[in-house]
Amino acid sequence: MKFYFGQIYIQAGTKFPFSYLFSEWLDEVVTECVDASPHFDKKYPDFRLIIRISAKAGLREPEIRGPSVFRRDKDVEFSVFLPHENKDYFDPAICRDIVRQLLESVIKVLEKLQLDATKVREKIPALLEEFMLRPKFIALQ
Repeated sequence: MKFYFGQIYIQAGTKFPFSYLFSEWLDEVVTECVDASPHFDKKYPDFRLIIRISAKAGLREPEIRGPSVFRRDKDVEFSVFLPHENKDYFDPAICRDIVRQLLESVIKVLEKLQLDATKVREKIPALLEEFMLRPKFIALQ
């Protein structure tokens, strides 16, 4: 099963500085952690799972929308809106918390689709540490 992460920011003034390298890394680590399930394969045969990262001011906790199903393209898409406040998001320590919220939201998406989220849940601490060691995951100002 292949996962794809992308970023789209629709609310003016909200954006996280994650680079394309961060999105590619998420593609790889989540794909490695999650196996296809008979339930997902039956409902969405040969479909890709796409998770769109976004931000929204005024949220207290992440908001998940979806799925949107695009049968012609064979895509199942979810949007994860993360809380956005006026913080220095170029600070890796602040971004670390956003990444934790994102990973926890990915687990909720997986569970909604009846996919096994165990490996992702177990790897959160290691993934957060890896994020902190890769400055290229945050785009330059």
